[in-house]
Amino acid sequence: MKEKSASSFRLDEQVYLTMILVAVISLLVLGFRYITRHPCPPITLQIQSNTDSFQKGNLISFKARAVGGNDFSWNFGDAGKNDETTASAFHKFNAAGTYTVSVTVDGQCTEFQDIVITESRISDYNTLGSLFNGPNTGYLGLPITFEDLSTKSTNWEWYFEDHDKVDATGKSATYVFKTPGVKKISLIVNGRRDLIQTRFVNIIDREAEKNMARAKEVKPAAKPSPGKIVYVPNSPTALPLPIPTQQVPTAAEKKEEEKPKAPEKAPDITGPQMEALLKEVIAGTKTAQDFSAYLCGDLSKMVVYNTNNVTFISMCNTLKDVKIKKVKSIKVQLFKDAATNCQQSMVVTVDIKKGIFPF
Repeated sequence: MKEKSASSFRLDEQVYLTMILVAVISLLVLGFRYITRHPCPPITLQIQSNTDSFQKGNLISFKARAVGGNDFSWNFGDAGKNDETTASAFHKFNAAGTYTVSVTVDGQCTEFQDIVITESRISDYNTLGSLFNGPNTGYLGLPITFEDLSTKSTNWEWYFEDHDKVDATGKSATYVFKTPGVKKISLIVNGRRDLIQTRFVNIIDREAEKNMARAKEVKPAAKPSPGKIVYVPNSPTALPLPIPTQQVPTAAEKKEEEKPKAPEKAPDITGPQMEALLKEVIAGTKTAQDFSAYLCGDLSKMVVYNTNNVTFISMCNTLKDVKIKKVKSIKVQLFKDAATNCQQSMVVTVDIKKGIFPF
């Protein structure tokens, strides 16, 4: 009978070596991760919209705050590509829904936040200043009517004076202005203050214009010309010259003299032409004096510049400080005198690019 060996179980030396090698590699990896570890700082994610709510098509601002963070990676949850690597980003969502927005700081720390995007409340009411109808000129003491042309409006707030009081609440509104000048009319529909419409109307005092016209027609009486003196000697040697008789003007000549002369008219100019000239003021190639002919020499006439009442020359001085690259558009509404063609007033709106937007 054979004897059994003292040890029936024996590990190969290669197994020992493999186990030792795995343990060493694990310790090295653990040590490297410990040395290079990066603790995540608190991340604050702020979301802002340029309107009172988050709607599709609106530009939305995202800003992340993380102490010590250098590299930021954004994901807006709508499969849209984004190359922003800074703490601030802008994004538009093209469809309504709930999206999970995430920002990863330095490739390791991520913050998540949900955002709800809604449909636009009034799909056909997205153009300011073009949907309410009304005249550009009215008369003092006479009613003037404006009407909203939008199709999905259900309530209205009309403001005909520069105050917080609502003057009318219907689809159309009629108002009587009690003072002359350029007046601002504002309209808010469906409570959408982000879509407020504003336009201007020139209220003319016809009685004052008539009195001014009468004053121009009254002329001082002409002074009589002195008669010619003829000296006759005591003993004339020749017959005296006949005294010329004063020629009496005919009725037609008198009527022609009494007829008031037509005032000189200012050159014609349209709104787009005035906008182009004001752009040259911003560019520095024109000054307020270049507009003297259109204003009949009165550069101190009051105009409405971005809803503020200023003189024309003050507006030009302000435009000099505006950089032409920052101007998105210039809109001008002109009010001229029918008799002289002089610009009585104007409404100038200069839309300047905002610094926080990338376009």
